[in-house]
Amino acid sequence: MLGTMYLHSKRTVAAIWDLSSAAPCIADYADFDSVDVAEVDNIFTDELKNYFAKCDEVRVILHSNNFLFHRFPISESEDVNSRAAFELGLLSPLDKNAYAIVDELPQNIVVFGSKYMAFTCAKRELLNKCKVDGMNTTVTTDIACDIRSVKPLSQKPVIIAGIRGNKAWAASLSAKGLGYADVVGVGVGVGVGVGVNGVGVSGVGVS
Repeated sequence: MLGTMYLHSKRTVAAIWDLSSAAPCIADYADFDSVDVAEVDNIFTDELKNYFAKCDEVRVILHSNNFLFHRFPISESEDVNSRAAFELGLLSPLDKNAYAIVDELPQNIVVFGSKYMAFTCAKRELLNKCKVDGMNTTVTTDIACDIRSVKPLSQKPVIIAGIRGNKAWAASLSAKGLGYADVVGVGVGVGVGVGVNGVGVSGVGVS
């Protein structure tokens, strides 16, 4: 059995999935009180531990307010892992180990000879709070789940966009995978633009 837990700012959405059939089926679903990740030592309350007790794995899904999205160009000659580690260090110059990558999101787009790579990352302190003894836990993010949930069958790109917490995002996907993704903070208004090379999200004035 697989457990999933979405740490939304207003509630904790939990589900247990039966993976024994051809397609995953929800075996159980429950809402719990929201967890203030900044205030607790561990996100797994006794209630949540009991709920997921029979699961082989629990996937924790971070709400957009609790992670960063970072996108950067990369040349074909560069080592992806080394460049990603360098970019990660730029996000917290005073403590280069403050963040850890959660989701890697390679993009099938070339602009001026450079490909693009993106990742989501969260503070290591938070990720440590998502671990509990005796339970196999993994962590992902809500935006990555949104992107991965779309499986276009056509070579033509499909544009998806939305707002999650304090982030507005957009992505283009096709049968080749993720073409392009961008995320910005939500201001008074948000504009989503679709261009030849992909999609972009930008803050705009009052809308």
